[in-house]
Amino acid sequence: MRYLFIVNSGGAAAILGYLGTGRDVIGHGLARWALCCFVLGIIFIGCVRWTLMLRSYCYCDAWERDALAHAQTQSGWEQFLNNDEKRTAGHRLEFIFGYLSIGGLIAGLVLGAIGLIL
Repeated sequence: MRYLFIVNSGGAAAILGYLGTGRDVIGHGLARWALCCFVLGIIFIGCVRWTLMLRSYCYCDAWERDALAHAQTQSGWEQFLNNDEKRTAGHRLEFIFGYLSIGGLIAGLVLGAIGLIL
């Protein structure tokens, strides 16, 4: 994730540097779209980090509640483990955001390259 953030940020900085080279470049639509793709890639990486942080917080909070309930009621250890397994079942949201960020990077690279050629 860290490298994807750095690469998207570098692409956005490169496009901003390209747009700042002259007045005739500013009107170039593909460069603007490439910049938007890189910025979207950065936003999606932020969403990945946010979902992972939120999920970690929810896991810790739920584990604390389950541990207190287990200590107070002396419920079975198997029930405690089953609750933990149900809670950590597969989540796809961070993968979706990650792939969207990669898509923004690739789209930004393609649009930027086409913009340089044209």
